[in-house]
Amino acid sequence: MEKRFVYADAAATVPTLPEALLEYEKTAREIWGNPSSQYSVGRAARRRLDECRGRMAELLGANPRRVFFTSGGTEADNWAVVSGARFMKERFGKNKIAVSEVEHPAVINAARALEREGYALEYLPVTPDGAVDIERAAKIIDGEVGIVSVMYANNEIGTIQPIGTLEKMAHSVGAYFMTDAVQAVGSVKLSFRDTGADMMTLSGHKFGAPRGIGALILSDGCEIEPFILGGEQERGMRAGTENLPAAAAMTRALELSLENFDDTERVAGLRNDIAEYIINEIPSSHINGSMKNRICGNLSVSFDGVEGESLMLLLDSRGICVSTGSACSSGAAEPSHVITALGYGRERARGTIRISLPRGATANDAEYIKVCLSECVSRLREITHI
Repeated sequence: MEKRFVYADAAATVPTLPEALLEYEKTAREIWGNPSSQYSVGRAARRRLDECRGRMAELLGANPRRVFFTSGGTEADNWAVVSGARFMKERFGKNKIAVSEVEHPAVINAARALEREGYALEYLPVTPDGAVDIERAAKIIDGEVGIVSVMYANNEIGTIQPIGTLEKMAHSVGAYFMTDAVQAVGSVKLSFRDTGADMMTLSGHKFGAPRGIGALILSDGCEIEPFILGGEQERGMRAGTENLPAAAAMTRALELSLENFDDTERVAGLRNDIAEYIINEIPSSHINGSMKNRICGNLSVSFDGVEGESLMLLLDSRGICVSTGSACSSGAAEPSHVITALGYGRERARGTIRISLPRGATANDAEYIKVCLSECVSRLREITHI
């Protein structure tokens, strides 16, 4: 089969949408004032920033006054976990944090930093499908917990969590509930209000905005501390001159993602076709996570006797871009904490790759992935005499 280029790592990032890029350029060129300035060009920038905030809130089911622009998902996650936990400790004496075992490093490492300060950190175990084990979680989420953080959809295995049940558990003991929706926004139709969460985070480059823009959304009753200190931007909650062109681009990208949402079913069909082929045609392969309850383009698969990194590089030589897990953990010596949390051994974790199809993926892309996967796995097993 003739070599071609297939991008299949949409969970890491997607190309900036042309329309979003045009919005960025137009805003940067025409509305270049500082939104904090009181003269006319500053007021024009403020109006446009407020329009973006209002439109994002409308699309996501939130209060515009509770949408705060950030530099991306990592900052938003850090802000939510650190400031939320500190507020709950200072106001109510709650000293415990509970996060799922499969959270993104932006959440886990923020929680670990607080643990070093003296907070108690508990991990909510997951089932083999990657969903939080509700019965075991109920024994951990008690009156000492100030914040519970569970991502909406996992970045490595795509599992969608039982958010409604978990937020009720958190609220029943007076804790904040936070959800990292970085992988979900643009891939899942969701309303922040319907989640019942106190805090939700997102990142624009996951759905077609430029890198460097994201948001933290708070419920009306959620109080947390400011994260970046300085001026009075973002209602005094996040200092620094706002990145208006990026906010405008993110707003446009979200609009387009939701307008074209029906395409997610087609992408899920391609994902299912690849999964079926792998299980039926490539011996000793395993799908990680639930096939019924996961975001549309995600497929995490492990191959016995194969190093995931070697497979990723061999596929790259064929023009196919996949990953071995979270892009934020690329190059880490340890195997994926997500795969091991499912109850599988380190060898299975090391033999794992993540295929995440973007919008616009074609049947020809899926066919090329199938053929190259079969050839590359066979080649690697020959080399290692498996």
